[in-house]
Amino acid sequence: TDRKRFRHDQIADVLRMRAVFESTPYDKIPHNELCRCVGIESLMSTKLLERTLEHRANHLNVILFEQKCQRDMGVCDPDRLASIAERHSRKVSLRA
Repeated sequence: TDRKRFRHDQIADVLRMRAVFESTPYDKIPHNELCRCVGIESLMSTKLLERTLEHRANHLNVILFEQKCQRDMGVCDPDRLASIAERHSRKVSLRA
């Protein structure tokens, strides 16, 4: 079934990424490898899960801050909000 195949693929991803984490210092893991952890962070390691949650919270705070600024100025600019969110995501991605 699809559910069994998904679970099989998920386990394979976790095992492959654990091997990468064991053989490579965390700060040297390429961004594209870290992207493969999306959705399986909680199965990988506590450190990865904490870092992922921290990045998500930070990203959300950037967006909420911009929304508050716009609301305080009586402005509603969804394009600016999207642009800020995209720039922040790109910065975080480049640092990862």
